[in-house]
Amino acid sequence: MHVREPAHPEFSHARARPRGRPTAARRLGYAAEMTFEIRPMTASDVEASAAAVLAGGWGDRSKMLRFAVGAGDWQPYVAVGAGTGAIVGTGLAARQGPVGWVGLIWTAPEARGQGIGSAVTRRVVEDLRGRGCLSIALIASTLGRPVYERLGFRSIGREPMLRAGAGGLAEPGDNAPVRRFSASDLDAAAALDREATGEDRRLLLSAAPSGFVAETAGAACAGSCCGRRSGNGRGTVARDIGTALALHRAAGPCGLDERLGFTARNGAGLAAMLADGWEDDGGGTRMILGPEPDWRPEMCFGDSAFATGEPASGAPASAASPR
Repeated sequence: MHVREPAHPEFSHARARPRGRPTAARRLGYAAEMTFEIRPMTASDVEASAAAVLAGGWGDRSKMLRFAVGAGDWQPYVAVGAGTGAIVGTGLAARQGPVGWVGLIWTAPEARGQGIGSAVTRRVVEDLRGRGCLSIALIASTLGRPVYERLGFRSIGREPMLRAGAGGLAEPGDNAPVRRFSASDLDAAAALDREATGEDRRLLLSAAPSGFVAETAGAACAGSCCGRRSGNGRGTVARDIGTALALHRAAGPCGLDERLGFTARNGAGLAAMLADGWEDDGGGTRMILGPEPDWRPEMCFGDSAFATGEPASGAPASAASPR
């Protein structure tokens, strides 16, 4: 296999594939060697990339990819087969202040087992490091976790996926201190969000098509819950469990094919969400390369994306995009 990408000393410890082991492409009868190039995705690549990912069983990511190519601090990548122009892999680098997220590490089924996913991950990490990210984060599936461990990532806990239960959520209380999010809330909401996550997610907050904020006496913003223009999910942070539940009740359940990422590091919050009508629907492992961000998991009550573009029901999540 040949791939045109620069070597990087950070990954010098990664183990090479044992010789003699047949790749997936070779077992399927494809050429033993696949040459591909990794390059930034452009707007003209979005339609073909989304179609390839959809055909590969990962759901419709067109909305997320259209957002990402013009989102400034987000940069998607494609792996393109040399000579064919076929898209055989994708990845996403999302810079959110000092934290970078690796997302949508997808490989075409016929090209799996040749190291394309690892090569794209390296390129994404190099991009994020080059833009000053100290911590690199992702969400890994059970199958993807060993790949990322070989690249130096380590687990910092489970990332459950929650789905609204068949019985629905509890009704909003009459005294819930919640109202619609407006542009004038952005500064206070971004400050609270950074305190909770250790990230700068102002881009996601400002692009949210809808959202809610909670106010309490003496606090400019006690919590926020904002959807994403790029796809499923709702980024939710709050100073206490009661405020978080009020925000989710006001926003209502996610759609039938949507799931909400949650960190198991917020154990009390997770228990409260399950008691309030949400159900644990699987998930992955949150992994970090570099120091752990300066975050407060007990204030985090929902991620704004997953695998980033947050996998549809049944889709295999090998890495998460920005939350």
